[in-house]
Amino acid sequence: MSIKTFLLQQFETEHQVFLMALQEIPEERFSLRSPCGGHSAAWIALHILDWTRLYLPEEQGGGPKAKYAYLGWENEPWTQALQGETAVNEASPQGLVLTALEAALAQSREGYSRLPEQAFAPEYRMQTPFGERALSDLLARQLRHIAYHRGQVVLLQRQWEGTPSSPQPAEHPKNSAGPR
Repeated sequence: MSIKTFLLQQFETEHQVFLMALQEIPEERFSLRSPCGGHSAAWIALHILDWTRLYLPEEQGGGPKAKYAYLGWENEPWTQALQGETAVNEASPQGLVLTALEAALAQSREGYSRLPEQAFAPEYRMQTPFGERALSDLLARQLRHIAYHRGQVVLLQRQWEGTPSSPQPAEHPKNSAGPR
């Protein structure tokens, strides 16, 4: 199996399970920050959308000339140079965010599938906002990146399980050392 075939298969699998994890988050909680203070599922989805677009060629709407809002690293000069308005945002409906994410993921798989096999060799390089990088390295990093954030989405869902829709004050068990 070639590296191209392997990476494209892994992208397809990871994209699908990432979308499935995001679909498990209820609409009313999709844009809410984690009960533990982390990012919302919407922010995570848009973060992966932006990083997916960042690695697309400019002719496909990506690259260093496009505008992004969810890359993270907001204090870094390279990120500040790319910041701008995006078509969807963290407050957008879940369906709109997931549709935009799914479109970007499909566009990336389609774009990479059109590249010749030699584009996946370590010596094939592409320009990024943080310098020239091997495409195969960028794609491997993006796979790990998506898997990492899929884990965050699963953890977020677990944090919400058993949490009432309207936050209630915590009750201290009887005989505890808590306030009386």
